[in-house]
Amino acid sequence: MVRDIDEKVMAFVEQTLAKNPSIAVAELFEKAKEVSDSIRGLSLTQFHARYPLQVKRRKAQAKRGSSRRKREPAARPPRQEARKPPKERKKEKEVVAT
Repeated sequence: MVRDIDEKVMAFVEQTLAKNPSIAVAELFEKAKEVSDSIRGLSLTQFHARYPLQVKRRKAQAKRGSSRRKREPAARPPRQEARKPPKERKKEKEVVAT
């Protein structure tokens, strides 16, 4: 069952993460319970998925840019010539060694 997001809790989480991005999720969850009773029925995992994870995802998306277009593939170096049969490779090694 999908529950609605509590906007008061979301605002609280955004503010708290802006002040202290390294806060533990458990600590954030305990503080958020004081803000609104609507999240008391959530597990720690559910809380994390609905609030801090979404805030961090939006922040990361804003940092990297709004468009998710594909990047150009990296330029590949030109292909080396095909491998020569073993006899020819052996001859080349002998020539280079002498």
